[in-house]
Amino acid sequence: MLCGANATAIAWSKSAKDVVANSNAGLLKDLIPTKDNVYDLGSPKLRWRSVNVGTDSLIFVDEKRGTNVSLGIKDGALVVSNVAGLQVGAMQFTATGIKALNPNTNITIGNSGDRGFLSTARGIKFPDGSIQQSATSLVAGPAGPAGSNGERGARGLKGDKGDTGMSGGPQGFQGIQGPKGDTGAQGPAGPSGTTGYTEQAVCLANFDHSLRFGTCADLGIAGSNFTILIK
Repeated sequence: MLCGANATAIAWSKSAKDVVANSNAGLLKDLIPTKDNVYDLGSPKLRWRSVNVGTDSLIFVDEKRGTNVSLGIKDGALVVSNVAGLQVGAMQFTATGIKALNPNTNITIGNSGDRGFLSTARGIKFPDGSIQQSATSLVAGPAGPAGSNGERGARGLKGDKGDTGMSGGPQGFQGIQGPKGDTGAQGPAGPSGTTGYTEQAVCLANFDHSLRFGTCADLGIAGSNFTILIK
């Protein structure tokens, strides 16, 4: 409340004894409550419409650690100081990356149907130390120290193809020809061929079951092909 030439700041909450007045001729100084962490500014139903803050930060108190946490703007970026991470739902943004509060929860970047790409400044590094900078390259990182129980280390990368080996020696000499075998027995005579007949292709038409000389394909009709003997 401002009264006349003298600026008087009055803050009150639940009882009249909590009223604090800080007066100074012509100037309004800091508004300080009489008790720490007791009074509220506004309520869920009676709220201040806007809060305008200057270059300084909003300062909170970590409930468990008891330390001050500041929220401010620096060079166009929202800065949260003196915190271990910024939690959004089940995910937490830390000083070194993104982690899920539940170790069994997948971390998804992007939504189904997105047409953009995931771009990295350098590449992807896997837990075994290997680095992938493209779809075809896989640069192995430094080997880790040997385990105390002597477990087998990770399998190394496939080596380059070796040089082609020398060709075999010269062809060997031809072996000695074996003796000529005995003449086999003469097979039985075949059946006598048909004489005095001429082969003729005919087509049995499907639509009228007539028999026509020539193949069905040559006649351009649907039917079955047969060969008959004509004397």
